[in-house]
Amino acid sequence: MNSKSTIIVLLSALLISGCGILKIQPEPEQDDNIKITWEDTGTDQVVVSYKKSKPAGSSKTEAKEKIKPVTIAVDTVSSDHSALFAEIDSWMGTPYRYGKHEKRVGTDCSGFTMEIYDKVFGIKLNRSSDGQVANTVEIKEKDLQIGDLVFYVTRGQRISHVGIYIGNNKFVHATTSRGVIISDMDEDYYKKRYVRSGRVIRNQ
Repeated sequence: MNSKSTIIVLLSALLISGCGILKIQPEPEQDDNIKITWEDTGTDQVVVSYKKSKPAGSSKTEAKEKIKPVTIAVDTVSSDHSALFAEIDSWMGTPYRYGKHEKRVGTDCSGFTMEIYDKVFGIKLNRSSDGQVANTVEIKEKDLQIGDLVFYVTRGQRISHVGIYIGNNKFVHATTSRGVIISDMDEDYYKKRYVRSGRVIRNQ
């Protein structure tokens, strides 16, 4: 299936599924034990700082491990979208399963994005949507490109939902009610809960 026909399949799925308000359940809270921050230098490089926390159950008196900031060249994911669309197409309609990330069994939102990035780009994202924020450089919504991640807060203040931007103001994600579907970022439900967009950096 070429990229053009895949896009048609994806947009057809959008029309079939509709764009009603979806109940979203956050994925398992999982401490990825590492905090990565990015500082934009205004060039083709960013300054990366890492801070690794002790695993759950460790003594509170143990200091957090800090790694000296490094400067790296920005190396974003490929601009060839055919493989991305083909993989997304193979996940369409996969049911929602809390804590899972398998096509035949089901997936939650961050499990879906994690699998897509692993299979298409060979990039290992953190397991939780909150953790995946640390895998990205924040970008403005108007600068979104195909393959970027979009993040939402669906309850409380913690980021609890993530999807993949696929162009034309649409994003694909796993929802509790209908599994993996395509939605529009301008739907009231998502517009009110959107918090940020992020571009994944390959060489982290």
